[in-house]
Amino acid sequence: MFQRLILGFERGGESHTFNVMTRTKIICTEVLKVLTPIANEVKSGVGLVKLKMDNDDKSWLDAFHEMGRLASGDGYTNDMDVVLYRVVRQQWKGGGRVPVMRALVLTSGRIFLVDEEFRGGGVVGRSAGEEDGGGWDGEVVFRLVDCFDLCDISEVRPADEDPTQITLVFKQKGLGFGRPHKWRLKCRDNVTAEKIVEQVRANL
Repeated sequence: MFQRLILGFERGGESHTFNVMTRTKIICTEVLKVLTPIANEVKSGVGLVKLKMDNDDKSWLDAFHEMGRLASGDGYTNDMDVVLYRVVRQQWKGGGRVPVMRALVLTSGRIFLVDEEFRGGGVVGRSAGEEDGGGWDGEVVFRLVDCFDLCDISEVRPADEDPTQITLVFKQKGLGFGRPHKWRLKCRDNVTAEKIVEQVRANL
């Protein structure tokens, strides 16, 4: 499900690592084809030391379930299948807040909005787990922003004014009578927005 392209290089005595996540191996391979000849041309001047592609399924899922365990305690189970993963921007009505990049994760029983980042990486010659905090490859870490059971979704709809935007409306938790909770999300394009709406509705 997840492929990671790792680009590591040195410049001015400092080491850097870029982790590029893609949804499919095909996309990752195409990017690798473009970057490889460029990397070979600039290797002597930049000091490129690594350019490789990894399948990130296991590390991604392990990190996701670890986030769920920390958020839910002993009651968390990892028996739910991940149905959909997309990078979106969360935005708020009124324009008073700057949109924030999030990862939307749909499982067979719940829907999650999370922050995703890579930690570690950037010290030449060290492996993951040493004192630099993770070595070249680094590790993915999630922080839970919000989540709901799928049965708590009351509506999922595309925005009329912008085909790249969608709104998820959730039922009130407890006995509150306030306004319903909403996620307003902006997707990369209308195809991504339609896919999210389709998959969420299919799993309700």
